[in-house]
Amino acid sequence: VFAYDVNSGALNTAFRPTFTRNGGAPEVLAVEPGANNSTVYLGGKFNTVNGHGHQRLTKMSLTTGAVDTGFLSINDGFIRDILLTRGRLFVGGEFETINNKARSRVAELDPDTGAVAGFRADITASTREPGRPYGPKYLGATPDNTLVIAHRGRLVNGLVRTGIALVDLDTDTVLPWRTQFWGTNAVTTVDAEVSPDGTYVVLGGDGGDFPFIGRDSAVAFSLENKNRATQEPIWIARNFDSTYAVGISDDTVYLGGHFCWVESHVARDPYPAIGQYTNNNSCFGVTPAGRFAPEVVNRDQIAALDPATGHALDWDPGSDGFEGVLSIEVIGRGLLVGHDGTFLGRDGDERRAWNVGRHG
Repeated sequence: VFAYDVNSGALNTAFRPTFTRNGGAPEVLAVEPGANNSTVYLGGKFNTVNGHGHQRLTKMSLTTGAVDTGFLSINDGFIRDILLTRGRLFVGGEFETINNKARSRVAELDPDTGAVAGFRADITASTREPGRPYGPKYLGATPDNTLVIAHRGRLVNGLVRTGIALVDLDTDTVLPWRTQFWGTNAVTTVDAEVSPDGTYVVLGGDGGDFPFIGRDSAVAFSLENKNRATQEPIWIARNFDSTYAVGISDDTVYLGGHFCWVESHVARDPYPAIGQYTNNNSCFGVTPAGRFAPEVVNRDQIAALDPATGHALDWDPGSDGFEGVLSIEVIGRGLLVGHDGTFLGRDGDERRAWNVGRHG
């Protein structure tokens, strides 16, 4: 993990924490700013940070990287996402206990001490084959204080909430909101994002192009009626390959992934063709998805969609990653994009125009 100035790109050389992991390479999978942007929470797969025994979750100074030794963190799995909202700290991942308290894949911790709160949103019953992770892929909050949990499980606090659940944080109760979009199929969500106004959420998935259950697609749901237990998608955007990242601004949905094609403004709803899409690794040649033109348009690993329809906008920077665009964060002046290529953006029609490394 590293830190840099968001305006100049200058590396913060004082922020240089070191991690170790028993039996493997350490991984930082989640980053969340602390109060007043003076601290940062990091989660993932690690056992020590700067020599301190912080297992899978830590809090440290954003300026120096010094570990907050008063923040307790011990869990039996790993942390995948972290959310600090209205002074409440939530973590999600693959764990059954955290700080010696039974919590299944979601927990609330004291932001200062790490003590486990009474909040419960236990996720159980995988929708995937035994042994596959099914904890939260995303934790988000709406302006009206609703926690949105995108996951790969089936039950939340014993209630059927396949793939996504909403929790009222004023009462700490699971809301009636529910979708049967996935039915009994496996949920393949990789990332999600709540719109800034809290009216809808978009989930991106991988797992093979099976459009009837939202794989290799982005799926949008309304959050406006939280008492409705029969939620159908607003739209399904078929991307024909893995969709790893979702970001939302006031008027645009941004997607990142391993895809090369997305639905155009003339695409049929809910998707432009039926059946499994195969041989999807050739982004620059004529592929089966290309035969669906003009209902699909070429977008190399990053795309912008109309939030009302899920259809592509003209914005088309392109990326040359191997796996593709893995992270998108909307900030005031644009996007932060994490990918495993070397180029992002284009000069006119020229691809691979801007050499920005793995993050731009």
